[in-house]
Formats: sequence, C-alpha cells, structure tokens
Amino acid sequence: MCSSDLEFKPKIGILLYLLSNKIFHIKGIKDEEFEKPKDIESGTGIVGGTLRRCVSELLKKEKLLHSKDGKYYIPNHSLRKVEKFIIENDK
Repeated sequence: MCSSDLEFKPKIGILLYLLSNKIFHIKGIKDEEFEKPKDIESGTGIVGGTLRRCVSELLKKEKLLHSKDGKYYIPNHSLRKVEKFIIENDK
C-alpha cells in the first residue's frame, strides 16, 4: 500500500528538501536555491531544535553550506556525498 505522507529521517528530509530547491532553481522555478532555517522547518515539518541539530551535523560532514545571510544549500561539489549519505541512511 502506498502512503501519501512520506516519512524520512530528519537529515534525509532536510537534504531532499534542499535538493528539490536546487532543481527548482536550475529549472527557473525559484530565483535561488538557498533557504532560511524557518523555511526549511515549514517545508519539511522538522521542528526547530531538531532542525538546528541536524543542520549543524550536516554542516560538519560537509553536506551543506550556508551563505553569508544564514541560508543553507547543498553545494555542487557535495552532491555525490549527499547521494551516498541518503542511500546508506535511508534504511
């Protein structure tokens, strides 16, 4: 049976959300791929404390970067790391 509500581990949810932003930006649907923590929280449903902890860990593992104005994104050079992380941790 298929569910319309997909459940992901928080780090994977954050990465998938930011990957979708990258795609929307490349396709011209969004002006930029960077996202504020508040927007990531509302887009993923991951609450603030969990979001901050996960983003901090992803930054340390070089899966994410943040811009000068505090927005987060997945840099192109991290795409393979992110792919491997999602595959290995979505079990």
